[in-house]
Amino acid sequence: MGALCWDLQAKNADKKLAAQNSKTLQWLTRAFFGVNSVYVFVQFVLGYGSVAWSTTIAYTVTFAISLVIYWQLMSMGQTRHNSQGELVSGGEDLSMEGLTSYMFDILYITWLVHLGSLVSSYFWYLYWLIPGFFVYKVGGYAVPLLRGLFGSSSNAQPAPAQSNSAKKREKRQNKPKYSRH
Repeated sequence: MGALCWDLQAKNADKKLAAQNSKTLQWLTRAFFGVNSVYVFVQFVLGYGSVAWSTTIAYTVTFAISLVIYWQLMSMGQTRHNSQGELVSGGEDLSMEGLTSYMFDILYITWLVHLGSLVSSYFWYLYWLIPGFFVYKVGGYAVPLLRGLFGSSSNAQPAPAQSNSAKKREKRQNKPKYSRH
């Protein structure tokens, strides 16, 4: 009976996850095609004669990156059904932290850059946020490791601050003592 109850709870959780992923994937698809359609129409149809090669290359590279991430998120969030049509898996949880969250962040920055670059080409510089954030995150782990490998050989830590009475006591103890002979 306990296994049956657990199985029902697991199926309900999968159904809930499948519904949540379905909404997320629908929104992701609309946003992906919407942003890229607007960019292509405005930049390449309306402004065809004034498009620089650098802009075309930048868009192609960033579009390819966002397309790979879009495909990855779509495959992660897809539900899986057995031959009878029953839900086997609701897919991966697309709202989880970590790499999935970073993939969404890259998509958001890419879309912001694409739409913003229609107004000013300086928006392309925002794309440097992605490697900058990577360096910031990795640096938090790498710097202490590198300090340990290449830093000072002593592991001496700075002495904690002493109170005035402790300083006086230490001074008295270190004071040379004279004895009478």
